[in-house]
Amino acid sequence: MKNKVLKYLLITFGISWICWLVVILFIQFGLSKYPDVLSCTIEIIGTLAPTIASIMLLEEKKNFKNIVKFIFKKMKKLFCM
Repeated sequence: MKNKVLKYLLITFGISWICWLVVILFIQFGLSKYPDVLSCTIEIIGTLAPTIASIMLLEEKKNFKNIVKFIFKKMKKLFCM
């Protein structure tokens, strides 16, 4: 359990910090002006880092179809109690 939590945190912080660092560097070196499509897209990916990390660590995930099934199965349990 401890190992999974550590992996989750490392992946989450890694994705988010890398994305935000890229945006900062783009703005600093004048490669893009804030806000623009590229900067906003990279920021959205950084903001979704916890979701991306949790999907990456799912044991049932084999492909996209299984991930979607898993999500809808959990949503059905949540809303159809």
